[in-house]
Amino acid sequence: MDLKPLEKRSKQIGMPSIVAREFAQFAACAEELNISRAAERLGISQPSLSKSLQNLERRLDKKLFVRRAQGLTLTDYGRSLAETVSRMQDLWQSSIDVNLSGPVEDLF
Repeated sequence: MDLKPLEKRSKQIGMPSIVAREFAQFAACAEELNISRAAERLGISQPSLSKSLQNLERRLDKKLFVRRAQGLTLTDYGRSLAETVSRMQDLWQSSIDVNLSGPVEDLF
């Protein structure tokens, strides 16, 4: 997943790129259910992805995953967040694809 278009669009609509990046990283982990595979897919190191997930969990004050030797399992909160992030990514991608020139409110 190339995060550059997502980060560029997030800046255009006033969302800090760090938030877009963390949500994209979370989404990759939720899809892969494996931090190493998600890190490889994103082109980042596994330790930095693990740290990013821990920071996101700390800020949300919620566990997103149950970590096991054989991989990850989403918590109920993590599953709900994954669905929301997926919808957000679809909206961001749509706005990138059509080169949205109107107000952000038109997306919602």
